[in-house]
Amino acid sequence: MSSKHDATPQNHDGMQWVAVAIVPVFKGKVLSMRRAPGRSSAGVWETVSGKVRPFEEPRDAAARELREETGLVGEVCAIPSDAYLLARGDISMTVLVYRVDLERDDVRRTHEHDDHRWVPFDQVDDHPFPPRLTLAIARALRNESD
Repeated sequence: MSSKHDATPQNHDGMQWVAVAIVPVFKGKVLSMRRAPGRSSAGVWETVSGKVRPFEEPRDAAARELREETGLVGEVCAIPSDAYLLARGDISMTVLVYRVDLERDDVRRTHEHDDHRWVPFDQVDDHPFPPRLTLAIARALRNESD
């Protein structure tokens, strides 16, 4: 007998991963990064994101991912501004969203992304972010850095 839960993505190990999405903010703009060809979700515009490592605090993971993927450093808000479930292929993740206010905007991309843009706050709704990420960004923009 089938149920509505049968379609829920499951990780190969039966666990749900925890990930962070970082909303980098600089002078009224949000950083958007496009996933590079050959990567999962290639071509998708997103914010900086990544998995939380075992025994790593999510806030520390947010700072690490921001530094690794962009070369940027900033103060990560103490409390996530949002959380949601994301299915990427057969992987199920809980995503915690953190805002980071930056003092500089000189992004150094890695192989994970092939383009980036600084999107003005008033244009976030029109940018091709996935719909649930657009909502998460809006919630992060309502929260000021601690």
